[in-house]
Amino acid sequence: MQRPALPRRTRSRHAATAALAAWGAGLAGAALADTGGLSLGVGVSTLGATLEAAYRMSDTFGMRVPAAYLRGSYTDTDDGIAYDLDLAGGGVGLLGDYYPARGGFRLSGGAFVGSIDADGGARGDGTVGNTAYTGVDLAVGATARNSVMPALALGYDAGIGPGWIVSADLGALYTGGADVAIRDRAGQVAQGDIDAETRKREDDAPAFYPYLKLTVAFRF
Repeated sequence: MQRPALPRRTRSRHAATAALAAWGAGLAGAALADTGGLSLGVGVSTLGATLEAAYRMSDTFGMRVPAAYLRGSYTDTDDGIAYDLDLAGGGVGLLGDYYPARGGFRLSGGAFVGSIDADGGARGDGTVGNTAYTGVDLAVGATARNSVMPALALGYDAGIGPGWIVSADLGALYTGGADVAIRDRAGQVAQGDIDAETRKREDDAPAFYPYLKLTVAFRF
């Protein structure tokens, strides 16, 4: 018995659905086909200029070794005292990547071995510890407590051409806070106020350091 012909509108709708399905399957297949292999990239991050080697072992798992070099500056005014600090740091990390959807989105965990340091001075008229002073001149230094910093991040890889990838990360490093050293260069601030100011700065130092990274890489 001959099946009745579908109306033209229904045939067009079915054809469009089949075309979209084929297109989606083709994109998925292309994405999966481009997930494996070694890639090398350069980028910028909150740890400074970055070089990164990555290896996608399968469509689900990968690993990365980023290396970063940080130089910068930080200025702030607090309690009438102006802080002018030079930043230095960086390190080498080892990150394991899990791609739950077997695509570009990933969950990453690992650690960085390195340092984050600040060194400079603080000058002005204001409060140090619990006392107001004029003509304050302090030497200030701070360093992250952890030299091995656990890391967690979310990330995404996107292809931008044959072999080329843009990669982004958003996460945090656990620094454990900071050790702070303050010295009075003018010889007028009481040691009790130096100690109180040091404790305040250490208490205010965050235990986590934001990790943001953007990398352009080539996959071999």
